[in-house]
Amino acid sequence: MDIEQIRRFVAVADSGSYIHASDLLGVAQPTLSRQVRALEVELRTTLFHRHGRGVVLTEPGRRFLEHARGILHSVDASLRALDDGGAE
Repeated sequence: MDIEQIRRFVAVADSGSYIHASDLLGVAQPTLSRQVRALEVELRTTLFHRHGRGVVLTEPGRRFLEHARGILHSVDASLRALDDGGAE
């Protein structure tokens, strides 16, 4: 699992669609689908119910989304702290 997979999972969850998330992220939809599927395999759970008009989070997906947002918040805060420190 890497940060980019987590960011992409959150984007799909927020948009409710692989197509919309791929447009927002600027990545091909098949690539996005593969990355989220790899995350599901690694986590050994299904994160989304897929249907004709998009996706809906499963219960494990809802729980993981809460943690994923926290992880991304921490990573982003860490990067901002580095930027605020100036060049050495």
